[in-house]
Amino acid sequence: MSTKATTTSVALSYPITWDGAKISEVTVKRPKVKDLVALTDAGVDDLSEFRKSIAIVASLTGLPDGAIEELDQDDFQALSEVVGGFFPKATDPASGGAS
Repeated sequence: MSTKATTTSVALSYPITWDGAKISEVTVKRPKVKDLVALTDAGVDDLSEFRKSIAIVASLTGLPDGAIEELDQDDFQALSEVVGGFFPKATDPASGGAS
């Protein structure tokens, strides 16, 4: 049986400096149910979709929201794609395929 990775590292195309440290690579952890519950408890459901994305990326990388906001759009997109890959795609009930 193969094991799936619990983290994925993303090299930043545009490194940032946050709190005096240069960040050139970010590790994204695979979410657990408790991570999603914590986001709900923190009121993420009341935020805009973009703010939700920032909160989820921050939660799964361990970086504060402010550091995520400093990322270049390309790097944020790359991290968002990794996070999105952890969640199953919805299926179309009529065809059984992805919607």
